[in-house]
Amino acid sequence: MKKQCYHVSIGIKQAKADHLNVSDLLYQADKAMRKSKEEFYKKAENDRRAR
Repeated sequence: MKKQCYHVSIGIKQAKADHLNVSDLLYQADKAMRKSKEEFYKKAENDRRAR
């Protein structure tokens, strides 16, 4: 049986209940996740391609 690996990325964003718009909240969470990943991979020691 072939071994398979899965990777998961999660974005988190908080909003006040009276300002809750699900579409905007999901967009902001995705944006925060991408920014975090970009900052993480800017460091050469965290670049998976170098392995």
